[in-house]
Amino acid sequence: MSLRKELYETMVREREHETVEADRARRWAAVVTLLVCLLWCALGGAVLAWGLMTYDEKAGRTALQAGPEIAAAGTILTLLYSYRKSEKRGDR
Repeated sequence: MSLRKELYETMVREREHETVEADRARRWAAVVTLLVCLLWCALGGAVLAWGLMTYDEKAGRTALQAGPEIAAAGTILTLLYSYRKSEKRGDR
């Protein structure tokens, strides 16, 4: 009887350890996704700022239009990529 109880306790400890590792991986993926999204927003903001500061009217208008588009597109693509990876990892 004690053999079954020891086996059960071992299985419980293993599952708890696996749960902790899975939570750690999910949190790390969320932090990396957040940082990449912030990087895309900073890049879009830099392009937008350059468009505001340039003296070339045509390049400035192009940069003013491209800055927010870069930020939005990069963020959306990053979130889609993160979602796909989380599905493969089994988080969803």
